[in-house]
Amino acid sequence: MAAGGAALVVRWWLTAVAVSTVAWGAAQENSSDLPHLKAAGSPYEIGQAIGSTFSKQLHTFIEQYDTLRRVLLPYYGSAAGRQVCDEFLATVALHYPDYLQEIHGIANGSGVPFETVWLLNIREEVELLVESNQTTTTAPAACSDLHVKTEDMVMFGHNEDNSPSIGPGAFLLTAQPTGGYPGYTAYNYPGVLSGNAFGFNAHGLAFSCNALFPVDIVVAGVPRQILGRDTMNARTIEEVVDRLTKLPSACGFSLNIGSLHTGELVNIEVTPGSRKINVLNITTQAFHFNNYVRMATPAHTDVSSVHRLARLQQLGEPNTAHGILGVLGDTGDKAYPIYRTGNAPDDGKTLASVLFDLRVGNATIWVNANPHTATPWATLPLHAN
Repeated sequence: MAAGGAALVVRWWLTAVAVSTVAWGAAQENSSDLPHLKAAGSPYEIGQAIGSTFSKQLHTFIEQYDTLRRVLLPYYGSAAGRQVCDEFLATVALHYPDYLQEIHGIANGSGVPFETVWLLNIREEVELLVESNQTTTTAPAACSDLHVKTEDMVMFGHNEDNSPSIGPGAFLLTAQPTGGYPGYTAYNYPGVLSGNAFGFNAHGLAFSCNALFPVDIVVAGVPRQILGRDTMNARTIEEVVDRLTKLPSACGFSLNIGSLHTGELVNIEVTPGSRKINVLNITTQAFHFNNYVRMATPAHTDVSSVHRLARLQQLGEPNTAHGILGVLGDTGDKAYPIYRTGNAPDDGKTLASVLFDLRVGNATIWVNANPHTATPWATLPLHAN
């Protein structure tokens, strides 16, 4: 369907998800509501539902998002930068036209120019291209993950960290796409496709993502946000691997995936360009932050991840649900804590946390609240066909 196509047949509605009580957590702590949008239709129609529902939030975010004004728009305004952004666009139009239609839908539904929404979806690549001559990254590091697998439990927990300005525009999306795509639920950033944070799909796969900061960006590759959205359609972990290696990646990133059906739990590191990935099959405990652990990929060093790893080594890797939440909520390193507050020198903030329980089959979510001490925002059942 063209971006300006015929009359739309689409259903969308906004719900407030009730807070569930679970065994962990005390009083509610600085929790905020998270809008939950349910939408059905074509990719374009789902994008339009997102854009129209959250138009005000997206416009406010764009006005306040420093990275857009300081990095993305100036880069796009240069001749060389425009050429790079257009090359990414051509790759996506050729290989992933439905996801591009969803981005058009977000733009048209919100009234935000397509070019601006497109830049939000290639932010990682552009930031790293701008920082290509630096040894460290100035981007707020994104996310901590802890995994535990025993005879009795299969779990992984995730802190969604990024710029504090993203939080007010974030939302949960439950989508039922047409065209043979599976339904999914995902935490979404304003203007950005699902798949860059955390979520789960109707095939019983749970996902979370860790940003990585490789030095080399492959302009002929597929942007990270597109690959993240594509993995949300996979039926199995093997299919995730196939999707990640079909075409070269423009950037690098890490995926954490658990299967409700098989009990498999993996961490995948992706490197730019080569279609080479490293799959760790987790059988006991594991972790991932925002530096490469297993692949010898030239990358910018994320200082926060260095501190978070050192603190984890002091605490010890957890082997219970309570232990996972204790680490995700830890503030023992006052400069660069695992549970992040956006206070200098660390400019990243923990926007949300999730604990996936693949034995019980649920996802427990905290919003703007320490998962070790606060009552969850909601506990949702994982989809499974």
